[in-house]
Amino acid sequence: MRSRGLGPLSLRHELRRHRVADEVIEEVLAEVDASDARSAAVAILRPRVARCELPLSVRDERRLLNFLVRRGHPVSQAHDLLSATVAEIEGQGEVGGRVRAYPG
Repeated sequence: MRSRGLGPLSLRHELRRHRVADEVIEEVLAEVDASDARSAAVAILRPRVARCELPLSVRDERRLLNFLVRRGHPVSQAHDLLSATVAEIEGQGEVGGRVRAYPG
């Protein structure tokens, strides 16, 4: 299955748009593995963060958080996802779309 990194709010909205019964929607959302959903969200966020200068400016952070919220992730979850993605990229040394040649 291809994932678009949608959060639970967007998934619920999309299923309702296709006239899926609320009981079925709740059942489906309960079956979604949280770690898989998190991995999918980090995967769509990673290239966007890698293109930014670290540490993130307030503008970049706000832009990335808004991106996640538009994808249906609650704000608190968006903060967690962004922090995890930044930490992952810093650990790998990726900045500006390429690997850093120097530590720090």
